[in-house]
Amino acid sequence: QVEEKGTGRYLRVDTKGFPFVLLWSKPGIPDFVCIEPWMGYPGPGHDLMGRPGAMELAPGASFSRTQRITVGV
Repeated sequence: QVEEKGTGRYLRVDTKGFPFVLLWSKPGIPDFVCIEPWMGYPGPGHDLMGRPGAMELAPGASFSRTQRITVGV
């Protein structure tokens, strides 16, 4: 959860089921923050299967996750 000082406004991202969470902001933009639940970890190059958290699905298989975002004022 990220809360704005002085206002009590908040943004909550449910990360249940996601092994990684990336939190970042843009320099020079004080009111910008990004919370990203990730299934895999970024890495160099194009070898996706060599990255932590990577998984391979069999042909025809499916996989899903749900992301819930709560905004409070």
